[in-house]
Amino acid sequence: MFFKWNIIFLIVQLYSQLEIVVNGKSIDLEDLLAEQKRQNELISRLLQNQVNLQRVSFRQEDPYYRRGKKLFFMPDDYDKRRLPPRVKEGEVNKIHVSIDIYGIPLLDEKLEEIMLELKISHMWADLRLNTSEMKRPLELEPTSISDFWTPDSYFHHVKASNEVKIMTPVASLRVRPDKIIQYTKIILVTLGCPMSFYNYPMDNQICRLELQSFGYDMNLINYTWMRPPQMKKDIIIDNHDVEIADYTFEYSPEGIRFSGLGIRIELKRHLGFHITQSYIPSIIFVAIAWMSFHVPSDVVPGRMVLSVTTLLTLISMFNSVRSLTPQVSYMKALDLWVFVCLVFVFSSLAEYGFVLYLTSRSGWQKKVDADIRTISGSDRLVNPANFLRLISGGMIQRTQKNYSTANMNGVVSKVMPKTKERVAYSIEYIIKIIYPLAFFGFNYTYWTYYLSRYSNKLDPS
Repeated sequence: MFFKWNIIFLIVQLYSQLEIVVNGKSIDLEDLLAEQKRQNELISRLLQNQVNLQRVSFRQEDPYYRRGKKLFFMPDDYDKRRLPPRVKEGEVNKIHVSIDIYGIPLLDEKLEEIMLELKISHMWADLRLNTSEMKRPLELEPTSISDFWTPDSYFHHVKASNEVKIMTPVASLRVRPDKIIQYTKIILVTLGCPMSFYNYPMDNQICRLELQSFGYDMNLINYTWMRPPQMKKDIIIDNHDVEIADYTFEYSPEGIRFSGLGIRIELKRHLGFHITQSYIPSIIFVAIAWMSFHVPSDVVPGRMVLSVTTLLTLISMFNSVRSLTPQVSYMKALDLWVFVCLVFVFSSLAEYGFVLYLTSRSGWQKKVDADIRTISGSDRLVNPANFLRLISGGMIQRTQKNYSTANMNGVVSKVMPKTKERVAYSIEYIIKIIYPLAFFGFNYTYWTYYLSRYSNKLDPS
């Protein structure tokens, strides 16, 4: 084994010392290999240069490729910082805009903001372009928009704006032979949307998407609609219907007028969720509170437990519902409903407490004891027969309207009627009728008022 490795080592040494004679000169094998490598690299560079020359030649023949740093239709003195010349003398440059709403990914009522997926297109004329060689509209790389003058459009009340992209931003740039530039882009815009919840959940909300120039007033450019804004029909928002309408406006800070375009987005809330989660359960609880009036007043544990349980359950239910609603400092329509329902349920408990106070034995029992003590304290003894007659005469019987007291001679005399018990029974009878009528009257007024406002169209201003 050792002998074999020695042989290999000797062969490597001989190979490294091998020389080749070329044109009478001695050349090492390593130098020959290095020279061959340099020749291969040179051939590779020559081939690559040939390919590049062919590409350049092809691009020069096709006018729809770039020539140097500028497009072929751009004059050498083109300055993208300067406003394009007017198309007609006496008219300002017009910026034609179209906006399509592709989706509404988010509607946050607590933060009062809405997210829109928009396809927005700007179109304007730039007479400085030399498009005489152009036979058809030219589609350019969207990043080429940085070589052109562009309007300085911006949205009002925008909290965030993001480009939609997979590998590159989703956009297109087109130049037409009539020197019209059209740039289209898809963006996600998070927009602040001030909301009013006085009529919640029977409310309509309006969000406004407004576009205008930041620095060019109406003496320089004017925004117009290319076509009315459109919205995809399959847009679905939980608990809302959506409608849109376009309008134009003028914005005049410090006396300088700016032209702008706007889209009014109307959001009409569905009532189904709150009908099933708030209104119907609360009506049932109020009905249970009314049914407690039909429980005899002397069944204290059953009636008291029914009233208290209904009240606590109603409070718990509305706390869970309110956690899902916008938190504002003023009273909403739902808050009014909650408050009135709580008043009705609590009134059943308060009424029963008052009836218990009126029908309690403690008051008239004390009067009986006082009468007995008065009789016992006289100089004459109480006749046991008269005492029994005193008891059976109605002072212990709650259902009798009058009670009698006896004197020492056994004569029964009339005393004042039990007014408190009579008032208590009258209250129990009347409340069974007034309670449902009052709740029905409240429902009629509540639903008539709020549904009329819910069905009316909002003021577009």
